[in-house]
Amino acid sequence: MPYPYLYPVQMAYGVPSPRHPVSTVPITQPKIEPVSLTEAKAQLRILPDFNDDDALVMALVATGRRLVERRLGITLMATQFKATFADPLDLLSNRHESNWWGWSDTLELACGPLLVDGTHPVVVTAGGVTLNPATYTVDADSRPNRIRLTDPGNNSQIVVTYWAGQATPATVPPTLKSAIMLMIGHLWANREAVLTTGMNAVELPMGVDMLLAAESTTGLY
Repeated sequence: MPYPYLYPVQMAYGVPSPRHPVSTVPITQPKIEPVSLTEAKAQLRILPDFNDDDALVMALVATGRRLVERRLGITLMATQFKATFADPLDLLSNRHESNWWGWSDTLELACGPLLVDGTHPVVVTAGGVTLNPATYTVDADSRPNRIRLTDPGNNSQIVVTYWAGQATPATVPPTLKSAIMLMIGHLWANREAVLTTGMNAVELPMGVDMLLAAESTTGLY
């Protein structure tokens, strides 16, 4: 019988569930931010020719971008990732990736949306050997993004190197840009973790706990 991790329809028809990466790590960091220095300074009401705090302003922009990415599980600006899919024969670690009918032909990619163009390629390797692009198809429209293999029975470890995010800030949704600008305004105006009013001290809302929670991998925050 198929493993219980399969979706009901897949269990009924014996279709393997999509394969999920055992790790997805960024290879590069964004070279540009979704909010420009000019936009951020206008939001903070800093004169354009005052440059003393430019580095701090852009650090706050990067923080705002990271918060949005972690909260929504997306990538805003072009970033390269490496997703590793374990050898499907390792049943102890991948028992949910298969059933008695064979291995899934679908690889799911995290941290979308997928960015595919002439300067942002997708590269798939199996056992260290680069696969011919004719042996797989890239679905950048699905959520999550997926790659479908023509030979799902390949018993090697598969590694997918891909880009995600937007190529230019112009295509970032304005709602997300506004969220980042609201956040940098908050962090700019509040430089300490604790607010003191008279004899009372209170923790800054949307402060340290929020920043730490955005990076939590344990779910404790």
